[in-house]
Amino acid sequence: MKDKSVQKRKFENGDRSDSAPPTNSQQEVMTEKPSSEELARREEKSKHAIKEAAPVAENQID
Repeated sequence: MKDKSVQKRKFENGDRSDSAPPTNSQQEVMTEKPSSEELARREEKSKHAIKEAAPVAENQID
């Protein structure tokens, strides 16, 4: 966590580039590329989430 006085000073000086903390997606872009194991794990996680969400979406169409 950044020191609030530094953050406030930057904001007052018109530098708003880091007035808000980066989101998870922005942090992933800044770090090195994930390993193939990590990508496979994310893919499985997203497939599982899609399977859970699909029946709900089908019920809402009617």
